[in-house]
Amino acid sequence: MLVLPKGWKGEWTIHEKTRKLYILHFEA
Repeated sequence: MLVLPKGWKGEWTIHEKTRKLYILHFEA
């Protein structure tokens, strides 16, 4: 498990959404 800096949750949420969008885009 990664040790992330304070305030990482907002960053992770953005990256998760972006990753899902990329997966949907490239596998469509």
